[in-house]
Amino acid sequence: MKKVVYSVVATSLLATSLSATSFAAEKTKVSVPDLKNKEVVKQLKQGTYSVNGVKLGTLYGQAKEILGTPENEYESRNSEGVILSADYKKVGLSGDSVNRKENINNIRINSLSFYDEKKPVKFKDISAALGKYTSTELYDNGTKSIKDDFLFREYNHLAISFERTTGEWVATGFSVNEKETTPVNHSKLADAEIKMPTTKQILAMKNNAFTLFGVKPGMSRAEVIQTIGESSSDDVYREKGIIKRIDSAYGENMGLNLKYNVPAGNKVKAIIFNNNSEEQIKLSSYEKVLGRATYEKKSSFEEEVNNKMYKIDTITRKYGKHLTIKAEKRGKEYKVVTVSYQ
Repeated sequence: MKKVVYSVVATSLLATSLSATSFAAEKTKVSVPDLKNKEVVKQLKQGTYSVNGVKLGTLYGQAKEILGTPENEYESRNSEGVILSADYKKVGLSGDSVNRKENINNIRINSLSFYDEKKPVKFKDISAALGKYTSTELYDNGTKSIKDDFLFREYNHLAISFERTTGEWVATGFSVNEKETTPVNHSKLADAEIKMPTTKQILAMKNNAFTLFGVKPGMSRAEVIQTIGESSSDDVYREKGIIKRIDSAYGENMGLNLKYNVPAGNKVKAIIFNNNSEEQIKLSSYEKVLGRATYEKKSSFEEEVNNKMYKIDTITRKYGKHLTIKAEKRGKEYKVVTVSYQ
């Protein structure tokens, strides 16, 4: 009976409008993105990829108008809000809201997930298109067999899960996700996420025009604490019982250091950004706006990896009187380690 009704409706649509028939067909046609395609991967990493027009930020109600009714739909409501997920064969949508009574059609999509068990993708076939990951986690499940290992990697907005049950890494699923960002409370930077300076901020440092939420060299320690709060830690240096220097660290990864010159009135001598995260910044990307350095010093150190010693080249460059950047050579490129503004 259902088949007869469906046929009648389909025939009616065809007779009424050819474009309407095309739209109806598109509602159920969803496919898994090709991870071997560099342009597609670029969109996935940037979080701009769309499934027939459905992308991050799309309202769930709009998604249903485009893709049709999902095969499976799940919602859960509690005191913290509502979460939603919907499956369209090989594609999944999910979203949430802090409003427990929110209409699910008004929930914005914050994740698109993809899986295709019939077409496994080997890591070696997509590594070139993926490029460098932004984070990685390896789980061995407590066994000695590599076939039990599980690998999770993020490439900005793109997250991929890998398994190697056959001996080599194979993608078992991937998703495009909104980046969770917590607004920085400028008055309490002790545990905040401190990011490395942008090229615009770097240029401001070179021109002695940079401030960090109002903090700049020459400010007293009391003024700094009033502006960005207490530090997460303080290192005090004394000579013959007299305090000469205080280094104050801020940020969840100690990514920011303020050096105080105590004899000069306990004032900020330098603002230093430490790249303690997996964020890779090429020195060359900064120098595109900075131009040529006014001073350069090269050095090196040895680093032990898997019981082997490797030589790591370093370079320190100054750009005028106020900006100093230190970088280490990783592969063929120098990667920024610290940025100092004084």
